[in-house]
Amino acid sequence: MPFCFRYRIRMFKPLQIVDPVLLNLPGFRPLELVQLSDGRGTPGWFAIKACGFETEIAAREEGKRFGAALLLAGAIEQVGIDMGFDRSDMTFFEGFRSATKRSTGRELLADVHGLMTFEQDTVAIAWQEMMFRVTLSVEGFQGRLATWLNYSRVTDRQRICAALLNDSFFATSGESQFILRISAVEALCAQDELPAEYQEAIKRLSEHLSQLSLSSEVRGTISQWLRSRGMVSVNAALRQKFSSALPGEWQNFSKLYSCRSRLLHDGLGRGQLREEAAEALRIGIAILKADLSAAPLPRS
Repeated sequence: MPFCFRYRIRMFKPLQIVDPVLLNLPGFRPLELVQLSDGRGTPGWFAIKACGFETEIAAREEGKRFGAALLLAGAIEQVGIDMGFDRSDMTFFEGFRSATKRSTGRELLADVHGLMTFEQDTVAIAWQEMMFRVTLSVEGFQGRLATWLNYSRVTDRQRICAALLNDSFFATSGESQFILRISAVEALCAQDELPAEYQEAIKRLSEHLSQLSLSSEVRGTISQWLRSRGMVSVNAALRQKFSSALPGEWQNFSKLYSCRSRLLHDGLGRGQLREEAAEALRIGIAILKADLSAAPLPRS
C-alpha cells in the first residue's frame, strides 16, 4: 500500500476555491488542495496532500521539501502561511477510535496542524477548530476605561508600549505574542547617552580613526560602531527601568529576555512559549502601570 503526506495549513490570504483542485508543480507528484470547513464558515484552513510514495520515510522527506517551499512562499510572497508544529490539537477516547475502526475499517487519526504521513486509504482524519471569546458588559467596559482617563496624555514610549501590548492580543501564535510583549517592555526603556567622559573618549577615537589608512567601508563600519557605543545598551536600559519602576520583577523578566534571544538567534522554543507569553504580558502590564504611576499626568 502506498503512503501519503498531508499538510493542514492556515493562510492569511485564503484561496478562492470550493471544490478540490490539483496542483501540478515541477518536481512533485500531483498535489490535491482542499478547503477545510469547521462548520462555522471560518476561512483560511486548507489541506494539501500527495500520495503514491513507496515508504513512509519517502513520503515524509518529500513532505518536508514541499513544506520548505510553503514556508518561503508564505513569507517572501506575502501570502502568510501558518505551518503549525506537526502536532495534533485534539484527541479521541479509545472506545471511539475502536468503534470507528470496526465500522469503517480505518484508523481514526486526529488531524495535525502541519505535516503528517500515513498509509493511503487506511485512515480517517478528523479535526475541529474551537474558539473561545471573553466578552465584557458595557458597564464593565465603562468602568475599566474610567480608570485610565487621567492618563490620556501618555508619553511616546508609553503609547508604543501600550500599542504593542494591544497588538499582541490579535497575534495567533505564542511566539508572536511573546515577541510583541517583550518588545513592548523594550519600547518603554530609553537608551540615554553615556556620561561626558565616555563621550569624550568616543570622540577622540573617532578623530584618530579618520587618520588611519582604511577603506571607506571599514572606516564607516567602525565609525558607526563607535557612535552606537555612546548610548546605554538595551540590556542596561532595561535593568535601569526595572530598578526604578519594578525592581522585584527584574529577575523574572531577565529570564524571559534570555528566552527571546534563544528564540531569535537559535530558533529554540518555537511552539512552546504560551506560558512565557502569558508571563511577558503580566510583566509588561505591571511595568507600564508602574511607569504611568511614577508621574501621573493631568487630564487633557
